[in-house]
Amino acid sequence: MLVLDCDQVRQLFDPGELAETLRTAFRSICDDSGVAAAGRVLTPGGLLGTMPGYVPDVGFGAKLLTYFRNNHNRGVPRASGVGRARMTGAWGGSDR
Repeated sequence: MLVLDCDQVRQLFDPGELAETLRTAFRSICDDSGVAAAGRVLTPGGLLGTMPGYVPDVGFGAKLLTYFRNNHNRGVPRASGVGRARMTGAWGGSDR
């Protein structure tokens, strides 16, 4: 498994390209283009995000995120997560 820190992610992704890809994906959720995305599980203390998604001709992926609202009171991060994506098209089918 490849683990990336924030600086490595910033080096790998072009912010403009990433923003445009996300914009396209979010718009596609609202139309009839075959995009699939799951919901989130909200609790009074936080969130469990199980976020698989698929965009035709772009790729599919999944992200698991936990967010605990009061973790900052304990001196630990509020959120942590992992993600995996398989991109096609603009990324030439490479794993990122």
